[in-house]
Amino acid sequence: LQTMNAIKANVGMNNNLRGQVKDFNGFLRYWSNVAFLPRSAFSSLSEGFTVATKTGNPIDGLRTMYDGFRAAFETKGTQAMRDISDMYGITGEIADDMMMAQRTGGDFTSKKRAYQNKQFFKSIGLTQITSGQLSATTKTGQFFIGKLAQHIAEGTNRKNSSEFLISELGIPKDKITEFAKWVDSNGGGKLSTEFGLGNTEMAALYRTALRRFVQTTIQVPTAATRQRYASTPVGQFAFGLTSYINAFSKNVLIRQARIAKEIFAQDKGYTGADRAAYAMQVAMLPALMLLAAGVGEMRDEIFKNPYDKEKTTGERFMRGLSRAGAF
Repeated sequence: LQTMNAIKANVGMNNNLRGQVKDFNGFLRYWSNVAFLPRSAFSSLSEGFTVATKTGNPIDGLRTMYDGFRAAFETKGTQAMRDISDMYGITGEIADDMMMAQRTGGDFTSKKRAYQNKQFFKSIGLTQITSGQLSATTKTGQFFIGKLAQHIAEGTNRKNSSEFLISELGIPKDKITEFAKWVDSNGGGKLSTEFGLGNTEMAALYRTALRRFVQTTIQVPTAATRQRYASTPVGQFAFGLTSYINAFSKNVLIRQARIAKEIFAQDKGYTGADRAAYAMQVAMLPALMLLAAGVGEMRDEIFKNPYDKEKTTGERFMRGLSRAGAF
């Protein structure tokens, strides 16, 4: 029984609330979203730039932000991009609803609260913006995986760092060379609706790599990756308000520390190009945080409350770091 309870807790199924207590818990979670997250769509506009911390290229970040904004509003020329992310199960109506629920503490046990939560996030535009960012990040991820595969397959001076980065995406070490050659021989990172959708082992690994790239860039915590307390009734309520910071810490801050360590590794045969690739990724973190802080300041000016007291420079600095996901 204890083993079963532990398994249920770790996959987000441990919810023993009944009747009115369960409904009240759902109401609190829904109320907290309405009370604290009405402007979250505006705050999330900079999230697409997070890809730059993985690719080391600020142009990738800016392009993903732009493409994400276009995809959110389904503008001309974005249909293929949205179709591809749908085909990989990254976006789509069901995937979008599940993603928004996971971001706010997990699925609602009440259909009524689940529907209310779904409609709330759609009404403020967060569902559309996040879905657009997921589609844009899928596109960037395809090109990035293709570039890593090319470095490995051709044995360039960035081969060793590319092997490390591609292993981060879930490719086993003993399959990296085979996987890289398969990706490179099949067009690499070219945008395609068919690439990676087959039933072969390599296609399955490609889907794993692409989904991991997307889910650790656009912060989408899952039942399997969030803390155990977040699967409890009380924990869901608290986690719903801190899920972004939690995911950002795991997927960006801790990873950046690991990448910074790789820059100075002496026993892995890294070339200057390898170390430069790592350094560019690390350099993108302060750029991302400045951008997020700037978007937060812009939001404050647009939705300015005349009754709020003027913040000091120090207070604004700390608020900017908090909004950027530092704490």
